[in-house]
Amino acid sequence: MKAAKKIVIVTPGLERGGGADAVGKGLYTGFCELPNVEVTLFDFGLIKQNFDSLLKSNDDGLLNEIISQHLITKSVENSPDVIIILTLTPISPYFIALLRKLGIKVVHWFVEDYRRLNWQELLQPYDHVLTYQKQFLREDLAKSGINSCSYLPVGCEYPESSEVFQNNEKSFDIVYMGFPYDNRRRVVEYLLNNNINLKIWGFGWHKFSEIPVIANALQEQGRWLPLSETRAVYKQSRIVLNIHSAIVHQDAEIYMDDDMVNSNLFEICASGAFQIVERRPGVLEYFKEDKEVVCYSTKEELVEKIKYYLSRPDECKKIARAGYLKSLNNHRFSHRAQTILRDLGLNQTPTN
Repeated sequence: MKAAKKIVIVTPGLERGGGADAVGKGLYTGFCELPNVEVTLFDFGLIKQNFDSLLKSNDDGLLNEIISQHLITKSVENSPDVIIILTLTPISPYFIALLRKLGIKVVHWFVEDYRRLNWQELLQPYDHVLTYQKQFLREDLAKSGINSCSYLPVGCEYPESSEVFQNNEKSFDIVYMGFPYDNRRRVVEYLLNNNINLKIWGFGWHKFSEIPVIANALQEQGRWLPLSETRAVYKQSRIVLNIHSAIVHQDAEIYMDDDMVNSNLFEICASGAFQIVERRPGVLEYFKEDKEVVCYSTKEELVEKIKYYLSRPDECKKIARAGYLKSLNNHRFSHRAQTILRDLGLNQTPTN
């Protein structure tokens, strides 16, 4: 029997990394599903909290260096084959070079919009770069001399319960979860001002509580929900709204000219929920419109779709079930983990 491949996933921590941290931890669960793989999670943010309490230091750079040295020590002890580092993890090029000198393949999964970060210096030291934006892959990475790179969309974790569609009473008409980027906030306000009974979760919305419609819609003061609680809310909702961020297109309320898709696209479906999402190329690449998800291109169309489907629960159930099966069978993080091993020449048996 072949020796198990040793994989380390390095995440930036929830406070620093947000979505990147969640993606990294999802990837960890995906590798856990694969045979003949030993996977370790190195939570940079959590370790930093522990070191901070011990050292009583406010020197962020010093703490980052100490934790990076800790990763080097662990790597010398355990000799992993691959270390996958998520965006926003504060590890300097010097420590990446040290890991590579140990004979470890060091990979960066870039899960941020490349148009808003200085990625050239960040990505140069790595053996391989993964990106969830095809446009980035085609137009910029190769031109910058980063030739070992590949496309990898985000995914979803395997559902904790097989009873996704059982005991599924609905408590909410429509919910939205996510950070209040300007484009998202404008869409949410439009819906609320048009008497859509929307409920909101997500860190940062409390900053807009002076706006009456947002204050009334905000749940639990915008508390961040772990995945298990997020899925519970999704299951209780007749409709789950997905709005992609438009950080570099803040004037666009609904920005569709992008091939990137967020984790919510797959997670909402994996929860067995009925999803309405922007009609963008990335969405239509992975899901069939009106069969597995429902799409919109304008705020006006979104309002019409919400009203239409709130009155047709049977159609919602049919679409939700089809979306669930598509996510479960094609878009789990175990599928993404398998793709990584394939791209690195470390093939495994395909995930069921």
